[in-house]
Amino acid sequence: EITLHSSPPLATSTAPLPSSLKVWFLVLTGLSRLSTDPRLEVRSRALQVLFKILHQFGNKFPPTLWQLIFRGVLLPTFDDIAALPVATINNDALTNQGPKSRSSIPPVPGWLQTTCLSALISLVDLFSSYKAQASFLLPDLLALTDRCIQQPSFSLASVGVRVWGHMLQRNGAALDLDEWTTVVSQLANTMDFLIPKELSSFSSSFSPSSSSSSSSTPTSMISVKSTRVPFLTPFTVLQ
Repeated sequence: EITLHSSPPLATSTAPLPSSLKVWFLVLTGLSRLSTDPRLEVRSRALQVLFKILHQFGNKFPPTLWQLIFRGVLLPTFDDIAALPVATINNDALTNQGPKSRSSIPPVPGWLQTTCLSALISLVDLFSSYKAQASFLLPDLLALTDRCIQQPSFSLASVGVRVWGHMLQRNGAALDLDEWTTVVSQLANTMDFLIPKELSSFSSSFSPSSSSSSSSTPTSMISVKSTRVPFLTPFTVLQ
């Protein structure tokens, strides 16, 4: 299971900020709150302004303020992703109750449908621009994208896949050995999660009395292959 990395309380882990930096922090937190506004135009504009400010003036921020920005401003914007439940495969989805199972998938909230992709892409771009100050954020980025991929909603899972690909394209050449180890390990865990292991027990128990052993084997193989395709084919983006 993937969890977001916890950070120490900001009040005890950082020194007091100068008054000018406090003004910056108030502006950024205000934009962060507006980025989750129920009105699409408001939250879209707030995100644009938030990341534009960080890109334009980020080189003036000390490491102390960057820690506050990432932990106290940006990551809380993605609380809806962190709170998403992990998708599971149950036996009903492998029987003739498939349509009923698909119809029971909960609807995706509006922010995740309309704003999630652009917000994650902007976060990855900011991470790329200030990687020296933001290298600690890599595990959290991986956790956010993986939580999207693990969702039963294909559109939300596709968001996670696209962000994975964008992150590797932007940062692959800049990652050191330890960071690549983290990325590959997380990707392996994600792929392992996506493999429908429940099918192995289901296909072994499916043995029609009218079929010979030679004819039941191709049927089982076709079933496994056709069920895996929707989960795995999006990862061709990363090749």
